[in-house]
Amino acid sequence: MTDKKLDLSQYRTNELKEKIQGLLSFGQIAIRSLLLPPLFLSCIVFALGIYAVSIDKSMTLAIVFMFLGLILTMFTGLSWGITLFLKRINTEIVAIVDLSLEITNTVIGDMASQGTRPSFKDVFFAVLEQIVLPTVTAIISSSIFFVGGIIAKLIEKYFGLLSQKLVKDMEDGDKEVTEKDFSKIQKQIEGIRSSVDKVSEKTMNTLLLPFRIWSKISFVLTAVVLILLGLLLF
Repeated sequence: MTDKKLDLSQYRTNELKEKIQGLLSFGQIAIRSLLLPPLFLSCIVFALGIYAVSIDKSMTLAIVFMFLGLILTMFTGLSWGITLFLKRINTEIVAIVDLSLEITNTVIGDMASQGTRPSFKDVFFAVLEQIVLPTVTAIISSSIFFVGGIIAKLIEKYFGLLSQKLVKDMEDGDKEVTEKDFSKIQKQIEGIRSSVDKVSEKTMNTLLLPFRIWSKISFVLTAVVLILLGLLLF
């Protein structure tokens, strides 16, 4: 994200880690969003397949369609579940972005008071890379079974897209900040923090577009398989 390598290790404290962890309270949301859609769809296909086999109508085809249907419904359900999950945790993500901007504000103030001339862009990207993202992705990867790694990668992508948009909206985001300029930058950061909700929603929609497209395609394919499987029952 950033060209300048800043060392922000002094800000990476256990207290901050616990604060980030406290903002990511999505246990039940993960279960409902990620597990229920694929399980529900898979149960329907599996039940139809078992029924087709039990009445001994085109057993081989029934088994083929059943397993094909199970695979498709798993992909459909996961795409649907990931989309639902990311939409439902948008509030938590916005809170993390707000915290990142708060940390950025603190770091710029500290560095400017010490005579260092940081830019908003360099500090904000460094805060995300060194403090926020490692903590967030570690929590998600360890908390969500099976697809935690995928979700963590999507969150990284989200923060990458969002940070670019926020920096673009920041007046003089590339300009080095002196202690004299800090109050001006501080007001701009507060302005950005108030617009995070709107920018976050647009960024999330961009990120989720491929999943929505795949969900629709796989849903149609799954419907075709279910119709063919249903025809075997009559």
